[in-house]
Amino acid sequence: MLTLSVISTAQSIYPSTINTTGRFGTMPGFQFEISIAEATSIVTLSNSLMSVTSGVLQTSVIYQPPSGASTPLSDEIKLYPNPARSFVDLNFFGKTTGMFQYELFDLSGKKITAARFLYFGVPVTERINMNMLWTGTYILSVRQYSYITNKLEKEASFKIIKVD
Repeated sequence: MLTLSVISTAQSIYPSTINTTGRFGTMPGFQFEISIAEATSIVTLSNSLMSVTSGVLQTSVIYQPPSGASTPLSDEIKLYPNPARSFVDLNFFGKTTGMFQYELFDLSGKKITAARFLYFGVPVTERINMNMLWTGTYILSVRQYSYITNKLEKEASFKIIKVD
């Protein structure tokens, strides 16, 4: 007797959304409520600088290797807490020295903050203040450049969720 079992998964072909955040407010003479939702389908948008994938099935790390990069930078960084309330700690623990740059973007592509620093191969933590940001999703792009040539060596992108 031959028994065959098949297990598969798939996304729905029908569009739908899940509310991820929202606010309620009042002003003299009226009230308003906004809801921000995340699509249950997965969509990826790319340009020459980064790729952003949206959808609930998204993992927390998005990696697109730069041309000529040998290893992903995401193996040498820990990002916590995520979701975040007031700050995110970006812990660098790789052994390769170089110039690091990080940039925080909102989902429209607007740069929120950026910083550069020298890394000497000794674990270090950079704290990113999230207090002044709205509840929602942000993208953190991290790049490592060579000391000598200033050439991009590694990069990684992280999806950060800001909560109240």
